[in-house]
Amino acid sequence: ITDLKMPNMDGFELIRHLRNDAKTELLPIIMLTGESDDKSREEARKVGVSAFIVKPFVPEQISGLIRSIFT
Repeated sequence: ITDLKMPNMDGFELIRHLRNDAKTELLPIIMLTGESDDKSREEARKVGVSAFIVKPFVPEQISGLIRSIFT
């Protein structure tokens, strides 16, 4: 689970690093963000985000996604 906006590296850059490493390339990734625009959603899709959740959210959204990813 990662946020899009972080201090040293944004979530897209983090995901690119994870996807380019054989040890983590298949790791499911949930992105949390306050950005709901189409450009952010498209970029998330391109870098390989498994699920995209816009803040604010309810905790059940994340727990439901985690269950669906791992079952």
